[in-house]
Amino acid sequence: MYLSHFGLERFPFSIAPDPSLLFPSRGHQEALAHLHYALTGHGGLVCLTGEVGTGKTTLCRAFLETAPDNIRTAYLFNPQLNPLELLQALCDELEIPYQDDDQQQALYKKLNAFLLDCYGKGQRVICLVDEAQAMPAPTLEQIRLLTNLETSEEKLMTLILVGQPELRELLLRHEHRQLNQRITARYHLDTLAQTDIEGYLRFRLENAGGPGFVFEQAAAHRIWQGCKGIPRLINSVADRCLLGAFAQSRMQVDEQTAIQAMAEVLAAPDSNAPVSNQVNSQLSTSSPVMASAGDTGQLHVKRLTRAVWALTAVLVIAIALVLLPGQSTVSQWRQTLAGWIAPETDRADSVALSATASPEGATGSGEGHSGSGLSEARPSGLRHDDHLAANDQDAQKTNSIQTAAVSNRQDAITRRLSEQMGLGQLDCAELSQFGWQCLWVQWPLSQLQPLQQQTAVNVSGQWKLFDDGVPQLPGEYPALVIWQPLQEYERAIQPGQRSPVVQWVRRALGIDWHGDWQVVSPDGQAATGLDPQLYDPLLAIEVAKFQVANGLDADRIIGPQTLVYLQRQLYLDQQADEAAGNNPNPDFDANIIADEDNG
Repeated sequence: MYLSHFGLERFPFSIAPDPSLLFPSRGHQEALAHLHYALTGHGGLVCLTGEVGTGKTTLCRAFLETAPDNIRTAYLFNPQLNPLELLQALCDELEIPYQDDDQQQALYKKLNAFLLDCYGKGQRVICLVDEAQAMPAPTLEQIRLLTNLETSEEKLMTLILVGQPELRELLLRHEHRQLNQRITARYHLDTLAQTDIEGYLRFRLENAGGPGFVFEQAAAHRIWQGCKGIPRLINSVADRCLLGAFAQSRMQVDEQTAIQAMAEVLAAPDSNAPVSNQVNSQLSTSSPVMASAGDTGQLHVKRLTRAVWALTAVLVIAIALVLLPGQSTVSQWRQTLAGWIAPETDRADSVALSATASPEGATGSGEGHSGSGLSEARPSGLRHDDHLAANDQDAQKTNSIQTAAVSNRQDAITRRLSEQMGLGQLDCAELSQFGWQCLWVQWPLSQLQPLQQQTAVNVSGQWKLFDDGVPQLPGEYPALVIWQPLQEYERAIQPGQRSPVVQWVRRALGIDWHGDWQVVSPDGQAATGLDPQLYDPLLAIEVAKFQVANGLDADRIIGPQTLVYLQRQLYLDQQADEAAGNNPNPDFDANIIADEDNG
């Protein structure tokens, strides 16, 4: 993906708890010091809490990796165990042999004997329990009993409880007061401070073998604000930022890229983004207006609220006047207001894309702008000059004639394009009878160029085939792409959703399906097998790689654009195989979805 672009040796913002990427912030250093207090032998029970995603598990792994040779450690990451299972897991971690039918008393005795033996050899034993806030009450009581394993001078084993803030509340309950009193050291890990964010991003990048100065200062602070200083969220957003910068062929991440990344990763608008963008994209200011604590921020919000209400009132009045029947004066007002609301465009064909009879409508450059990936066709006439509209009936007639003319031009280019493809001179309705579809889109020319054999472009109001000579200009252009959709394709598919198309995409990309994987419930029991139609994260990564490799937006959405490019790639591979004398896969059709379970 973006590794070679930035000169990285590995992904710097993986959310895996990699101890080598533990950023030494002040809070993390203090937390690590509290964990090392367990090595002194003075503490029988240590408690470390922190908000979700602050790096507690990474701290635990870093602590265990740096433990001296005379320290025996046990790491329990599944806290939802009953007392017997807890003792069994502890014996497994410390390699203490026991019988399957041993009960708690027998296991307790074997554990005590093992601890005494370690004590005689000068070894210490530390048990670390992660996600301890999820431990049942009986298991917490078993933890308390384990702290009673001691000599007359020292504790035989130190226990470290690591969990979310709920663990503190749990220990404060009356029934757990004995356990709470045994805690000799406790620390709450906070989120990253704003002053840490630039150092954090630089530290991660440099430890991945790349340059440290990739994120602009404004972008870094925007990420800190949107993620509220939570390292896990920062990692996810920063990873998406690098992918976005790579897709734009840029070596640095700017503020706008960071805002876009947060909108995609956090699935919600950036709460600290300019208010003008959150309320109405048409309200713009020369400088960002931010909602913040204090009188100034509240005053800005109040002023903006009044402006929005005023704009709403104007729009309501305008729409009412447009819809009112009546005299010519009202009609003139309606025409004037219509000009304010929907100004005339110089490219009539571009506006008329939504008026076409094609069932697909027009899509933007991205694939996730609508639920289906193909916007619904909405008949809409084209406004004519005011002097040609003497009254409403004349305007409607003019619109109908203009729409019909545009439709005729689109039919003409559709027939030319279908003939070039060897399908005969067919319009969109006729093409649909043979399994083809007219896909009306607005994509950059760079994304239309590879599909030129099945694409027509509207340049300066004129529909052209690429054979007619389409100038290579920047920007997006209305275009017609004739494609053959998969039989069961209905709408754009996002990660986490299910669709039969997912199986086809997985096979088209050559991704192995791990059908023997299982979903495991929190209690450690196997629940159900994975659904082969699930758009899983591993496939999403491969889809993003394919999109980047083909110059598409790496949004991980399986929509018409990605599917068209996949079909094109399969066709090119088939042609290459035939030219090399190889036999293509007879069981894989570019437009048929096969059941993976049946091969």
